[in-house]
Amino acid sequence: MFTNRVVWITGASSGIGEALAARFARENARVVLSARRQPELERVRQHCIDAGAAPENMLVLPLDVTDLPSLPVAADHVISHFGQIDLLINNACLLYTSPSPRDATL
Repeated sequence: MFTNRVVWITGASSGIGEALAARFARENARVVLSARRQPELERVRQHCIDAGAAPENMLVLPLDVTDLPSLPVAADHVISHFGQIDLLINNACLLYTSPSPRDATL
């Protein structure tokens, strides 16, 4: 179903993004892996290749989605590499935590 479809996944260096990358790679999609941590993206890429994905179907594209000016440049790079983008999965996130009210001092 996804053979030769280009699937771009942000937040692909771990968790749900990594699992989605592996699944789409098994479905013969051309997968773009994006996140801030390039070494982790390379690990995910290799994991997908080890599971049977064709190396030419895997593109590592480090990206910080909070850097808005870099987004059109990244999209142009994907299109120049694969010719299209069929599916974009915006899985990247930032986690902010705050102290628990129990930790607050009065």
